[in-house]
Amino acid sequence: MHNANPREHSHSQRTDNWEPLTKAHISPTSKITGAHLFISVLAYHLYGAISLSLSHAEDTRGVPMIRSEVATQSRLSALRDR
Repeated sequence: MHNANPREHSHSQRTDNWEPLTKAHISPTSKITGAHLFISVLAYHLYGAISLSLSHAEDTRGVPMIRSEVATQSRLSALRDR
Protein backbone atom coordinates (compact mmCIF):
# COMPACT_ATOMS: atom_id res chain seq x y z
CA MET A 1 0.00 0.00 0.00
CA HIS A 2 1.32 3.44 -0.95
CA ASN A 3 1.85 5.79 1.96
CA ALA A 4 0.56 9.33 1.22
CA ASN A 5 2.99 11.01 3.60
CA PRO A 6 6.55 10.94 2.16
CA ARG A 7 8.03 11.76 5.59
CA GLU A 8 6.87 8.38 6.87
CA HIS A 9 8.94 6.46 4.29
CA SER A 10 12.06 4.84 5.62
CA HIS A 11 15.25 4.62 3.54
CA SER A 12 14.75 0.87 3.16
CA GLN A 13 11.48 1.49 1.29
CA ARG A 14 13.07 3.65 -1.44
CA THR A 15 12.82 2.16 -4.89
CA ASP A 16 15.18 4.54 -6.72
CA ASN A 17 18.95 4.14 -6.85
CA TRP A 18 19.64 6.91 -4.36
CA GLU A 19 23.07 6.98 -2.75
CA PRO A 20 24.96 9.72 -0.90
CA LEU A 21 27.32 11.92 -2.90
CA THR A 22 31.00 11.16 -2.59
CA LYS A 23 34.11 12.77 -4.02
CA ALA A 24 33.86 10.38 -6.97
CA HIS A 25 30.55 12.03 -7.96
CA ILE A 26 32.06 15.52 -8.23
CA SER A 27 33.04 16.35 -11.79
CA PRO A 28 36.25 18.20 -12.69
CA THR A 29 34.10 21.03 -14.06
CA SER A 30 32.34 21.53 -10.73
CA LYS A 31 35.72 21.53 -8.95
CA ILE A 32 36.93 24.31 -11.27
CA THR A 33 33.68 26.24 -10.83
CA GLY A 34 33.99 25.93 -7.07
CA ALA A 35 37.58 27.18 -7.19
CA HIS A 36 36.56 30.16 -9.33
CA LEU A 37 33.73 30.98 -6.95
CA PHE A 38 36.10 30.77 -3.98
CA ILE A 39 38.63 33.11 -5.63
CA SER A 40 35.87 35.56 -6.60
CA VAL A 41 34.45 35.72 -3.07
CA LEU A 42 37.96 36.02 -1.63
CA ALA A 43 38.74 38.89 -4.02
CA TYR A 44 35.46 40.62 -3.15
CA HIS A 45 36.23 40.51 0.57
CA LEU A 46 39.85 41.52 0.03
CA TYR A 47 38.73 44.51 -2.03
CA GLY A 48 36.30 45.51 0.73
CA ALA A 49 39.00 45.24 3.40
CA ILE A 50 41.47 47.29 1.35
CA SER A 51 38.83 49.89 0.57
CA LEU A 52 37.90 50.19 4.24
CA SER A 53 41.56 50.50 5.27
CA LEU A 54 42.13 53.24 2.69
CA SER A 55 39.05 55.17 3.78
CA HIS A 56 40.14 54.99 7.45
CA ALA A 57 43.53 56.38 6.38
CA GLU A 58 41.66 59.17 4.54
CA ASP A 59 43.04 57.99 1.21
CA THR A 60 40.60 59.19 -1.44
CA ARG A 61 42.13 57.46 -4.46
CA GLY A 62 39.71 55.38 -6.45
CA VAL A 63 40.20 52.11 -8.30
CA PRO A 64 41.20 53.75 -11.63
CA MET A 65 43.94 55.80 -9.93
CA ILE A 66 45.30 52.81 -8.01
CA ARG A 67 45.22 50.66 -11.17
CA SER A 68 47.21 53.25 -13.09
CA GLU A 69 49.79 53.38 -10.28
CA VAL A 70 50.29 49.60 -10.16
CA ALA A 71 50.11 49.12 -13.94
CA THR A 72 53.84 49.75 -14.19
CA GLN A 73 54.64 46.88 -11.82
CA SER A 74 55.40 43.43 -13.17
CA ARG A 75 54.76 39.95 -11.87
CA LEU A 76 57.21 37.13 -11.52
CA SER A 77 56.20 33.52 -11.14
CA ALA A 78 58.71 30.96 -9.96
CA LEU A 79 58.28 27.30 -10.75
CA ARG A 80 60.07 24.58 -8.85
CA ASP A 81 60.82 21.02 -9.85
CA ARG A 82 58.86 18.37 -8.07
